Amino acid sequence: MSVVGQDLFTEAVNTGLASHTPDVGAGWTLEVAGSYTVIAADDNLEHNNGVVEMARKGDDVGSADMDVSCNAMSTNSTSRLTGVCGRMTTADFANAIQAYFVGDGGTTVDVKLYSEIGGVRVEDGSYDANIAQATMTALKLSLRTVASVLAAEVFVAGVSRITKTYLTDALAGNQYAGVIGQASGNNSVRLDDFLSESVAAAAGHPAMRRLGMTRFGRPVEMGRSQAMVA
Repeated sequence: MSVVGQDLFTEAVNTGLASHTPDVGAGWTLEVAGSYTVIAADDNLEHNNGVVEMARKGDDVGSADMDVSCNAMSTNSTSRLTGVCGRMTTADFANAIQAYFVGDGGTTVDVKLYSEIGGVRVEDGSYDANIAQATMTALKLSLRTVASVLAAEVFVAGVSRITKTYLTDALAGNQYAGVIGQASGNNSVRLDDFLSESVAAAAGHPAMRRLGMTRFGRPVEMGRSQAMVA
């Protein structure tokens, strides 16, 4: 495993993310200018726009197999989210795998896994995490590809909570990582300790362990029909 990009979001004064220098690796490109600010008093990243937006770190991870992690917090509103993205491209912000914390509309925060292909976002998994709102919590998105099969796993506070196997890897060649956010008010979502790592492909990945091979050589998830797996 090799660290490719790291950002502790430390600044002397509040600074737009596009003008901020990360701790390790290249700088940031924003989907929408001005939508992310490094808050000096808290040494973390704030998203301050009411629509879902991403920012991409300028490091080619060098592999389709990557871990992207952070510490993050959201509030209880369903229109407030924050987290990380993997398998991004420098061409646009229309393709990525996304894992994030989002308010449940009650009093706590949940975690969700989304894929975005060609600008169309699809929910691929969720977990009722019941995290107290405005509580910084560790989040990691783990992505592995074996024989053109993409497997995603989401960890919350070090515990695996969501796994998803995509039998068609629609993001082949995409090797960048970043962050995602939505906030209906300032200070409602924060992110810190961003880390992107390149890792070797591993058949031990939980989603991969469930894969077998058909007599035609095509992978299929064990215990489930092929039609059930996106």
